Amino acid sequence: MTIAIGIISKSQGSQSPKGQIVLASDSQTTYPGGQKRLDAQKINIVEFSNARILVAQAGSAELADKAIEIMRRDAKNKKVGDNETIPTLVQASVREVRNHLVELNRGCNFSEEGWKRFFRDENAFTLLFGYYFEGKPYIYTLDVDWCLPIPVRNSFRAIGCGATLGEFLLKEYSEAFPDFAYSDVIATAVVEKVIRNVEGCGRPTWVGIAYPVSDATACGM
Repeated sequence: MTIAIGIISKSQGSQSPKGQIVLASDSQTTYPGGQKRLDAQKINIVEFSNARILVAQAGSAELADKAIEIMRRDAKNKKVGDNETIPTLVQASVREVRNHLVELNRGCNFSEEGWKRFFRDENAFTLLFGYYFEGKPYIYTLDVDWCLPIPVRNSFRAIGCGATLGEFLLKEYSEAFPDFAYSDVIATAVVEKVIRNVEGCGRPTWVGIAYPVSDATACGM
């Protein structure tokens, strides 16, 4: 289980006057048998030939990790030429995992509702990814059920079991700080509060930051 959030800030003071994208997450993974690990790295960097993006995950750690592995394989020699390059590649990576699971379980003769349960409940995972293209920030979500990149239209989004509380807290912060100044501090505070109040989320908190640059996407962690 997970809390992962993404924030687009319009200004971050002298450190990043043009703003930044922040992704933050907890570090707890719970396996089907109930075993827990507190060292999961749920924010990753994926490198294209001319860009780097941030990807956070929620849900099945094994399946999400596999999707990110595929993403890295296909991105390393690919140039980001337009705004659709990144969402299309992320979608293809998740779809490869989904298609493998469908083929593996084809003999089970699942009904349409059975397949929905399979991907929505039993093997669910969601990716949250952020990047800049031509100076403009973008955050998307994509889950294995719909396998469709959904753009975030406002300045924030949360995924995982703590998403409801996370988005409530982010909405409160957005009313106090409409431009999300100090977004890295806000992101850390939100994740920490969710960890304290939602079963299945655990410390430490990871934070990744993407900054706009003139010719490509850049990020740090």
